[in-house]
This record gives sequence, structure tokens and C-alpha cells, in this order.
Amino acid sequence: MKDTTDTATSNTPETGAVAENVGLVRNLDFEAPDTAQKFLAWLQRGLLEKTILINNNAAEVHVVEEGVFLLAPAIFKTFLRLHNLPEDKHKNLSKRFGNLRKHIRNGDVNIHPYWVSSTNRATKINGWLLPYNVIYENDYPVPKPNKYVKKELGREVKNG
Repeated sequence: MKDTTDTATSNTPETGAVAENVGLVRNLDFEAPDTAQKFLAWLQRGLLEKTILINNNAAEVHVVEEGVFLLAPAIFKTFLRLHNLPEDKHKNLSKRFGNLRKHIRNGDVNIHPYWVSSTNRATKINGWLLPYNVIYENDYPVPKPNKYVKKELGREVKNG
């Protein structure tokens, strides 16, 4: 069966971190063996077409020095919600995504801790890390890393 996808009429996200109608797979069967690959294709398309927000405070995806950081479980829940599937299946989807072996592991786990910092506050976030070339293939320009999201606190200290 051939996949058909919807496309948006605009290249800018609507409200929220992801435009509601972009790159959706019609009649997505969660139990299909290629669901994780469809998630990855949706993510790639959304980032390249700028329909998935990146590098801002509402974003579920950030470019960091080490690669492309996916806020988890938020990005998996968003994919499921947009495809009218139960968000509580996010653990199953993330496990299937891990089986694709496209991500960078953190020792023996898949999740990486990062810090979002501002002038007077830091918040720990967790997510998956992908090499740049998983999303940005064939010399496609990679966005600049988000200067507020770092692997470790205190890496970049500015003098007043």
C-alpha cells in the first residue's frame, strides 16, 4: 500500500510546536512494523520544511552542539496525537524508534540529560540525540545550535 501524506499550505508552524496538518500519514496503523520509520520521516520532513518548531522555548526539537535533540516523551506524544493515536503508546513508539539505531546512545541508555539555561535559572530536560546527518542529509545547512541548551551547565560563562 502506498503512503499518502497531507501537506500544509504554509511553511510556518501554526499554534504549538508542530503545524497540525503537515506530513501526516493517512490512516496510520500503529501496529505496522514501519511506524518508527514513519515517525522519523515525519520528523525529517517537518524539520526541513520548518513545520516543526526548532530552537525556541515551545520547541520539542533543538539543535545542540552534539546533534539534534528530541525532547522526550513530548515529540513522540505529539506525533501520536496528530495521527489520532493514543498518546500513552509513546513508550512503545520510542522503543521502536530506538530499534532503528539512528540515535546516539548515552552509555547504555537512549536518553540524554541536557540543561536549558537563562540568566538566572537552569532546567534539566531529557531526550534523544540524533547525529545531524539523520535529519540534514546531503550538505543541507544545519541550523545553529541553541545557545540556551547545553549538555553541561557552566560551559559558556559570559562576563558582565
